[in-house]
Amino acid sequence: MTEITQVTDNRPEWEKIEADAQKLVNESSYYNQVAYISDNKHDCMPVAVDVLMGDDYPYVVDRPTGLINPKFNWDTHEWIENNAAGQAKQLASLQETIKNLSLKSEEIDKKNKEVTYALQNVQEVQVLTSKQNAEFMKQFMTQTQNTNEMMKTVQSTLTTLTKSVEALQPAQDTSTDTKTEAN
Repeated sequence: MTEITQVTDNRPEWEKIEADAQKLVNESSYYNQVAYISDNKHDCMPVAVDVLMGDDYPYVVDRPTGLINPKFNWDTHEWIENNAAGQAKQLASLQETIKNLSLKSEEIDKKNKEVTYALQNVQEVQVLTSKQNAEFMKQFMTQTQNTNEMMKTVQSTLTTLTKSVEALQPAQDTSTDTKTEAN
């Protein structure tokens, strides 16, 4: 006895029709591509056509991918899901995306706060350093003035000492030196 196995095709209906339209394109010299009719009567009806360069109502050139019951939105020029289960799946995916973006936003906010705190610390250090540098410069200028005053005093004292030493030395007799040299 022979067993018969039944194969279940879980593809959306439009993809099954698309396969037939593609078969016509492959077997015919007249049809060159598959297009998709999307209007008030048909959400997505694949048909074999000769050549379309772009969307021309009700024909759409781009294949709808990842959709169970696609319908073309002629205002936005994109395929949308027209099936409740597919919309729920897209909604769940969007919610997951929003959750991930929220987590990333929180991470970015945390890092921004850390950077702000670090910048505030740097600014505080800069202010403190500027104050310390100003105080150092003030002290340096005072010390420089004191050093200059001391140097003037030392110079004046040396000048006075030099004059005193010169005044204390006896005057040399130049005539005695001349006689000695003549002998």
